Order: sequence, then C-alpha cells, then structure tokens
Amino acid sequence: METVDLSDRGEGRGGPGRREARDVVAIEIKPGRQVTPADTRGLLSLTGMMRQRRPLALWLAFRGECAPRFDSGVEALPVLEVLRRLAAE
Repeated sequence: METVDLSDRGEGRGGPGRREARDVVAIEIKPGRQVTPADTRGLLSLTGMMRQRRPLALWLAFRGECAPRFDSGVEALPVLEVLRRLAAE
C-alpha cells in the first residue's frame, strides 16, 4: 500500500509533492463506540467522486471493540486495528 498525497502544493501534476496512487485506502474516523450503516455514507460518496482511482478498501474506524459487518463493502474496524494494519504496510 502506498500513502497518497491528494493535495496540490502548486508543483503541478507529477511534481515532487505528488505521488501516483496504486493502492488507495479510504479511512473515515468516527468518535463513537458504535457505528451503523448510516455512518458509511461519507465513504460511499467518496468512491463516487474518485472515478479513476477507486479505493481498494473502505475502512470506518471507531472507538468500539466489536466490528459490525456492512453489505456496502465498508469495513468497520476498531481504531487500534486500523493502526495495526497501517503499520504492517
């Protein structure tokens, strides 16, 4: 997995401040201990906006311990699990 800088620092496309994305993981962090399907709307709308670079993974991080499953493809994960996965990459 590669970290992607989605900001444009005025150096133009392909400049030193830009990376080409190969793998994109979209992460949204929620402050609550529980998440519901309604909490996935932001990540799902992001995939619609990223036409060519669709995220390979959609992670919804939250403070709880028991991760629910969603049919939408969004993976709800406790924050510590998200950090473990990011550190492993």
